[in-house]
Amino acid sequence: MPKAILLLLLVFAAPLTRTVGDVEKKVTVIGDLGSARHIAVVVPGSDVDIPRFERTVGRMARDLFNEAGRSDLAVVAWLGYRTPQGLGVDAATGRLAEAGARELVDFVRALPATAHVHVFGHSYGSVVVALAAKDMAVDDIVFTGSPGVRAASVAELGTTANVWAARASGDWMRFVPKVRLGDLGHGRDPASPGFGARLFAAEGSHDSYYAPGSASLHSLSLIEPPRLSWSLISCVFQPGLAGVDGSRGFRSRSGCGGRCRCAGVGCCTSRGIPGWRIRPGHAPASDRVC
Repeated sequence: MPKAILLLLLVFAAPLTRTVGDVEKKVTVIGDLGSARHIAVVVPGSDVDIPRFERTVGRMARDLFNEAGRSDLAVVAWLGYRTPQGLGVDAATGRLAEAGARELVDFVRALPATAHVHVFGHSYGSVVVALAAKDMAVDDIVFTGSPGVRAASVAELGTTANVWAARASGDWMRFVPKVRLGDLGHGRDPASPGFGARLFAAEGSHDSYYAPGSASLHSLSLIEPPRLSWSLISCVFQPGLAGVDGSRGFRSRSGCGGRCRCAGVGCCTSRGIPGWRIRPGHAPASDRVC
């Protein structure tokens, strides 16, 4: 995106729509992009276009901003590419994602250099974000409801960002084969064991990750603030670590008086199944109970 266009967003923070060739693109900013210390960019998946913008990615961005409740945060609803329509060939291949990744890289590079940037890819949008990952200097990359990210591990993404992932228990995307043959299919699920992403809990359907009141939206809203220790969230939800009982809770195996300790890091207290929450105000530190 040309910097002149981004400047309009910085000044007016208003919805901006433009047409490139036969592709309509729209960007909406919630919050003050010019002064924000943290900028979250939400990239949607299939079946999103201008008429459906506000009830899809626009709503997701608003709900994320409202859940975070921070004056130093701006959330961008970014429709900068042609999304696949339906479950046809476009959704199963990388052509549209590759084009979207190039646009996303340009957009992120034009954001204020002083801000911490966090990029959220939902559904096919996670493919876009994954392909752009190696060329984006961002703090966090988040995948929700992914069909696969065309990489076998976090290392293959080629990014220094923290990589997060979630798969809702009722998400139909779990039935999509995680294979890749040439350009067909998107490969490994980033929320699968061994991929290396930091996992967080999600319940509900493919469209409920950003639903108000959900554990997943609460977790997503905590990714931006630096005052929170995300090693603790990772500890709670990372399968296979001592003390973890899936995404439903934890058992204390270290004899520490009911406070589970995962790999030497204090676990968070329960917000109620299936979610957890961090108590604000604690700087990241090892072996600290939040």
